[in-house]
This record gives sequence, C-alpha cells and structure tokens, in this order.
Amino acid sequence: MNSGGLTTFNMTNVNTSDDWSYYSSFCVESSVYFTPGSEYIVKSVVDYVDVNNDYLSNKTKWLYATYMTDPSNYNADLAQSAVWWLEK
Repeated sequence: MNSGGLTTFNMTNVNTSDDWSYYSSFCVESSVYFTPGSEYIVKSVVDYVDVNNDYLSNKTKWLYATYMTDPSNYNADLAQSAVWWLEK
C-alpha cells in the first residue's frame, strides 16, 4: 500500500454534518494503492475484501474491534502491520 506512511484513515460523511472522526479504517490489502486526501465512496461495509470476496479472519475482526474500543491505547502502525500479517 502506498499511502505516505498513513495507516489509519479517518472517514467523513460528506452528506451530513455527523461527526465520523471516531471511525478509522485500516487497509486490508497491502498491495492496493490509493491516494490520501482523495474522495472515496463507501458503497457498503462488509467483512470481506471486495476484490476477491476473501473474508476477514476472526483475528482481524477482533483486532479492529479492540482497537476501536479505545484507539488512544493502541499504536495504529502496529495494528496496521498486524492486519496485513493476519490477512496475508
């Protein structure tokens, strides 16, 4: 993934004034490229990678849920590395 070192991505709902700053996402596929700051449209939220319908492991789901419980207690770079390791 080429993201200039950014590992978590804050989401913004462009259709409302709701605060989505609490929600962060990780890149699941280390070989997928994107451009930080570009607008991407979330069409759905699922537990698999859309490219090949590869389901996320239960360990990755647990890691994300644990991270989102209190992101300030965890290092996002290490969590991203763990996601890539678990999903390889």
